[in-house]
Amino acid sequence: MMGLKKISLSLGLFLVLEISACSEFVEHSLANRKVLLRSPSNGIETAIYQQVFWWEAIDDALYYRLQVVSPSFDSTASLVLDTLVKTDKFIFTLDPGRYQWRVRAENGSSRTVYSTNGLIVHPASLQEQSLRLNTPSTGLLTNQTEIRFSWPRLFGAMNYRLQIDTNNFVDESKLVQNLSLDGLTYIFSPAREGNYQFRLRAENATENS
Repeated sequence: MMGLKKISLSLGLFLVLEISACSEFVEHSLANRKVLLRSPSNGIETAIYQQVFWWEAIDDALYYRLQVVSPSFDSTASLVLDTLVKTDKFIFTLDPGRYQWRVRAENGSSRTVYSTNGLIVHPASLQEQSLRLNTPSTGLLTNQTEIRFSWPRLFGAMNYRLQIDTNNFVDESKLVQNLSLDGLTYIFSPAREGNYQFRLRAENATENS
């Protein structure tokens, strides 16, 4: 009798595990669903170069394909961006111009149709713009001897001012680094351990972001 009980328990455990394993591979189709675009809204005209592309997340989507073209998908002069995004937002900096952007949700076996919006970016002063570092992320903890700073190109900028400090920029005459850079990257090698603050702006001959 004891042997029979053990066999029954083993079989039951096998069946439960088998059902659970199968359920993990069930992937629901996205074919009849559509992504709702939130921002920038369709037809908007703006003087802000840095745009936050934002859409509503869809259940069962693993990622989203975001494409930006100029001036439109029907008459494309340039493919500005084509990327896969795991979240419902993506920050990207545009030059002045006319654009369309679209998003579709995807998983391993299906995808939605594209949802499309258009926008126009007008030329504007650097003072109206903001510049965001791509790397490093805020709050980074690292033991690396080199830290790579990178940022997007900003229309109208001739150079980029990168400042690094350990005292919250209280005294700008004693900064750890105060650099004017032509490129879009900089490798920083900290002289010692500590908490470092950093900030960045775009500059030209008459103004800055």
